[in-house]
Amino acid sequence: MKFTIEKEPESIVKVEGEIDHFNIDPLARAVKNLLSQSNSLILDLRKTNYIDSAGVNMIFFAAKSAGEKSGTIKLIVKSREVRRILEIASMDKMVNISIKNS
Repeated sequence: MKFTIEKEPESIVKVEGEIDHFNIDPLARAVKNLLSQSNSLILDLRKTNYIDSAGVNMIFFAAKSAGEKSGTIKLIVKSREVRRILEIASMDKMVNISIKNS
């Protein structure tokens, strides 16, 4: 997994590859750091083809952190598999999930 960060005009983290418990730490630290500076964040997961419970957990805590500051977490998802995992975990009830095909 690799990710890039864009901060203007809003904080966007673009993630490529698989998000799992083996590689979550750098991404989780970056998300936590961004949320310490802002109350909202966009996670662009269009190039993410897999997410496990560690990734779902990171999104949960990011949404909780943003919500405590009246902010939001938005997800952009392309993969049906990733979307399905997020739906099973009821993340679609906590965060705005946008489905994009491109």
